[in-house]
Amino acid sequence: ARAINAHALPDLVDEEWLAFARRLFREQDGQLVADYDPMIGEAARFAPVAPVDLWPAFRALAPLPALALRGAHSDILSDATLQRMQREKPDLRAVTIANRGHAPLLDEPGALDAIDAFFESLP
Repeated sequence: ARAINAHALPDLVDEEWLAFARRLFREQDGQLVADYDPMIGEAARFAPVAPVDLWPAFRALAPLPALALRGAHSDILSDATLQRMQREKPDLRAVTIANRGHAPLLDEPGALDAIDAFFESLP
């Protein structure tokens, strides 16, 4: 887990790496096996011939409250895209989590504070 994800989670200590690994793997017949789809990133690597415009789908969120949490080292959600999301949806609450790739673990203080504030703001 550390070898694969160290770039995205540069400040984890040993105990946190163990907790992270337990989220990713399970034991089966005495072996560790991935407890997620290991091919999940393949779709992003093989873009269709014509890019798909997802902005209309994002704009459909206009009437809904929304929170975006971006890892500062994300290789999927760029800062420029997050800024455009905020222009498209001015009430979008957006927080960038330091020292995280895609996606933040959601146990970081900044993420927890943002999530708590978001839920507290809902009617």
